[in-house]
Amino acid sequence: YVGYSALRMARLLRTDDEGARVYTVEYSEANAKVARGIIEFAGMSHCVTVVHGYLSDGGKTVARLCDEFGFAPGSVDFVFIDHAK
Repeated sequence: YVGYSALRMARLLRTDDEGARVYTVEYSEANAKVARGIIEFAGMSHCVTVVHGYLSDGGKTVARLCDEFGFAPGSVDFVFIDHAK
């Protein structure tokens, strides 16, 4: 919710791995906006990206993750699903 889990994980990224990033997918556009503000305030915008979308939208968000952010088979090390119903 509003980037909290993403920040908690991002603070543990190795600083010597410049490719390490956390991507968080937020269902609500309003929550995504708040999350971006909180992440920026925390000084973590360099390693946390907030994507507005949801994973049960028929593949639209997954396609965006692939097209815009380079997600591909073998490119993701860890997936955390929070608040899954």
